[in-house]
Parts: sequence; structure tokens; C-alpha cells
Amino acid sequence: MGGVSSHWEVGDRQGPPWRAIGVGVLIVGLIVAVILLRDRAGLSVDTGGEVARVGERELELVVQAPYEAGERWFCSAEFPVRAFNDGAAYPPEHPGGPGVEERPSACYADAPAALEAGFEVAPPPAAVDLVAGIYLEPTPTGLPAVCQQAARVLGFAVPCPSRLPTPGGSARCLADGCRFAGGFVMEARGFPVPPDWCDGCDAHVVVAAAPADDQAAAPLVTCDGIVGTAAPEQPATQFERCPPGPPWLPNAGGLPHEEHTLTRWRRSGVDYAISIEGFSPAHADVLRHLVRDLAYVDANG
Repeated sequence: MGGVSSHWEVGDRQGPPWRAIGVGVLIVGLIVAVILLRDRAGLSVDTGGEVARVGERELELVVQAPYEAGERWFCSAEFPVRAFNDGAAYPPEHPGGPGVEERPSACYADAPAALEAGFEVAPPPAAVDLVAGIYLEPTPTGLPAVCQQAARVLGFAVPCPSRLPTPGGSARCLADGCRFAGGFVMEARGFPVPPDWCDGCDAHVVVAAAPADDQAAAPLVTCDGIVGTAAPEQPATQFERCPPGPPWLPNAGGLPHEEHTLTRWRRSGVDYAISIEGFSPAHADVLRHLVRDLAYVDANG
């Protein structure tokens, strides 16, 4: 794993056989696509000038061929799932898979389409966990040293993530050494998420800590509406839905957890919090795993 920056960094297999369909229809286009049947009530299909009635089913394009650029092979953004000769499929958020030098057999619109065609989503690489569609991988080996330096200045143990959404090296601090207003804030942004992860939210995780009696630093570890209330003693036992508010800007302020799902807890006179943007039971599942792999790093390491 690489070090931690102080700035954002932010085939020839023929594949499964073509499926026979009861209604013939001409699809005008440049890409040859597999046609899957999906249940729908009486819809029309535009064939480029003619409208074909397909009764109670809808015809949908779900696959296309990869394209080559400079002896490298890519799938388009509309068909991002790469499928290979060995039967494995790789959604765009998957952290592994063959390099771009290897030609995929086909590119699918989504993982269910690849599964329907007979492929299997490849398991995550070793040491990577798949939780609710988010791949969590170990953080860089240099991260504990960053946390230790912050703890030395702040005077309390800081929460140091040993696992984050891939890429695990996305942990960043724009605030001075992860320190702000007497507290600790570390973020990860821009990691891949599954298509149905949330509507319009960013990929954003915040890990924070502040002295329990420090009102100035309290917004670093709470949401609007719960500031001033005591944090639970155990992590991942309560989850808060933080409302919208001033967005967090390192070195400027704001609310780090606005529009996030947050869990917080108190340990040895310090309040800790970790959150992920968006709201759903899946978001809470990811937080449980991140808390489980959290280390408390003090001035001694």
C-alpha cells in the first residue's frame, strides 16, 4: 500500500448463447446486443422509424462488445460490467480483475444482466470485504503514523481506520494534520458505489473524534438536533440520520456529517463518530464493519 497524502486524490469467448425470443424485432444500431426478456405490461419498442408491439414483454439491450483504444480494452459507461472467458464478471466498483490489456468477452449493463447470461460476479480479492455492494480494503501502512502524529498534538487517542471503501488509500486530511477546532477529522471520498446505493449523494465517509466536554468541537462528532446529548458507550448501537446543513470544508468548518448516516460513541472521555453519506440499512451495515476495523491510536502508537 502507498503512503497517505495530505491532499485529495480524488476474448474470444463467444459467451452464453443468444436467447430465442417469440417476437422478431429489428434493432437498428452500431452495436450487436444480446436481447433479454423482462416482464412488463403491453409496451412498444422503437425500432428506428417503426414501432413494434411486443405484447406483455419489453425488449432491452443489456450487452455490447468492448472497444479497443491503444491496444487496451474498455467497456462503455452504459455497459460497465466486464465479463471474461473464465465466466467471471466484474462490476465497475470491483477492485480486482484482469487488466485493460485483456479483452473482455462482453460488456453488460449491470451485474444482474451478466448473471442472467450465465456469468458469476467474481469474488473480492484477498483481504477485501464486500459489504452491501461496497468493497472495503485495508488502508495504507503509513496511515497509523498520520494518526499518531495527530494524537500527539491533540492529547487523546484518535480513531484510525484500518479498512475503508476501495481504494483504501483514499483517506485524506485537508485540515492541518487531520486536526480542526480541537478535534480530529479524516475523510474518504470518491470511492465506487453500486448503482442503487443512493439517489444523488456523494461517496463520502467521515471518521472523527473530539473531547466529550468541548462544545466548540462537538459539531465534528454529532448532527444537528443531537448536539449536547450524550453519546452511547458502545459503537454501532445507534444510527442517526443527519439532516442537511452547511457542507464540511476542511480548514473552514461546516458539518462533516450532514446528510450522512452516523454512529457515535464515547470512550475514555472522548466522543467518536463515523458516518457515510446517504440513508439506508445498507449504509448502517457498512458503518458496522468500519467500526469493527477501527483502531484507537494514541501518542505512543
